[in-house]
Amino acid sequence: RVAEELGVLHKDLLEKIDKYTSKFSSAEVSAQFYIPSNYVSSNGRTVRNYLITKKGIAQLVGGYSSAVEKAFELNVAYINEFGRIYKK
Repeated sequence: RVAEELGVLHKDLLEKIDKYTSKFSSAEVSAQFYIPSNYVSSNGRTVRNYLITKKGIAQLVGGYSSAVEKAFELNVAYINEFGRIYKK
């Protein structure tokens, strides 16, 4: 669903997350962002994916360039909401 929302291919999103998870200091830290999982597609095939936490969404949205229009829009919305919540 995240790949669909961002307008990117699922395989490309998996590749980006794989790169991110390889940089975390431990599996425990990685799991705060991305939880490895699988699902069964409509044709019965088991497909690798990740369950993505709020932290993971924030990292992904920020990690896509402004060339991915939806990511840019989501990033702006996230920044605005963060500012609204923490405005003092």
